Amino acid sequence: MDEDRFFMLNRGEITIRFDAQYYSAMESFPGFSKLRSQVRVRGGKRLPKDHYYSETPTGFRYIRLGDMDWNGNLNYSQFKYLDESTYKILKSYEIFENEIMIAIVGATVGKVALLGKEKHGLNEPTILTENCAKLQLKSKSQITTDFLFILMQMDFFQRQVKREYIQTTLPKLGLDRVGSIKIPTHYSIGEQRDFVKLYYDAKELRKERENRAEELLASIDD
Repeated sequence: MDEDRFFMLNRGEITIRFDAQYYSAMESFPGFSKLRSQVRVRGGKRLPKDHYYSETPTGFRYIRLGDMDWNGNLNYSQFKYLDESTYKILKSYEIFENEIMIAIVGATVGKVALLGKEKHGLNEPTILTENCAKLQLKSKSQITTDFLFILMQMDFFQRQVKREYIQTTLPKLGLDRVGSIKIPTHYSIGEQRDFVKLYYDAKELRKERENRAEELLASIDD
């Protein structure tokens, strides 16, 4: 059998999908757990018909896909405003500080961001777009939000996202498929905090070096 053209599965390995590409990209993650064992996955919501963004500050915000970048950052200054009546309709789709969002529609499927302390500083209720899902840690979760946020940016997680989404006119990742992605849960809270510190220390060092590089480039003429 030409293994570049054919492969075999046990019947018990077949789940809800029947496309060959889904199974050809299947990977093994021994000791990993499904994301839904640690978090609740909730969807966002689009603006109701005949409701629109407000151009003036109202005290109520709305996050769109364009407010996120591929480095896990949010541009808080670009958040749109909602009037109070629209907010009351969408109130159950509010996203809170220390919750993670993941893009589930379009070319940006898999892009993630963490609603951090900056949002708390705004002190304004914020509604999540229907093009994203949010993750809320369960009370007995074995993972911290910061550690999960880092994991979700890594290649092994993004490969699973690519495998799980449905390829139509616009790629779409269902909420149930988000919950089926596997992550490592065997690290202690102390180990997770160590990893998070290493990550943010490295990120800060990279930023310092990029700033230094820009200064050097700007000084070339002199």
